[in-house]
Amino acid sequence: LENALHVQGETLINGDVFFVDRKIATPQTFLNYAAILEEHRYFEDAFRVYETGCHAFRPPHASPIWRTYLAKFVGRYAGKKVERARDLFRSAIAEHDHRDAGLYEQYASFEEAHGLAKNVMAIYDAGVRSCGPGDKLALLESWVSKAKAFYGVSRMRQIYQAAVEGEPPEGLRDADVREVCL
Repeated sequence: LENALHVQGETLINGDVFFVDRKIATPQTFLNYAAILEEHRYFEDAFRVYETGCHAFRPPHASPIWRTYLAKFVGRYAGKKVERARDLFRSAIAEHDHRDAGLYEQYASFEEAHGLAKNVMAIYDAGVRSCGPGDKLALLESWVSKAKAFYGVSRMRQIYQAAVEGEPPEGLRDADVREVCL
């Protein structure tokens, strides 16, 4: 990408504008361009490119950009910029796709490492309520395992009971309820 555009240094930083203005951008273009910026240690500019890419596409095309952006940001700043990371996760879920169970898993994993157990439980609760029917059971099982680790068996029972009593679309499908009850 860098060789094709014959850009170096400061002109490298504004390359995303070039792609967007000419309407030749693809999700992979943004990912490649951000990777080049990271190689040259322009981390904040790379994050800006990820954000531009996230807003340039709708789901499901923005998914790889959001996932990469969140992973790179969390990897770079770990526990240093927790509030900014939370804002990014909330934006990803709200603007991108609130039905994507992978985003909820990634967010819960971040919160478990750098936040509070209460936040992890709230993230899983929101995920089970809003993600697609095929992903609810897997997310519920993750939620239950975290609840058992953090709070014990009594909290597990409350989660299972709420999941079984809930009606679709918020609750589980009948086949999933049978599996949970067994």
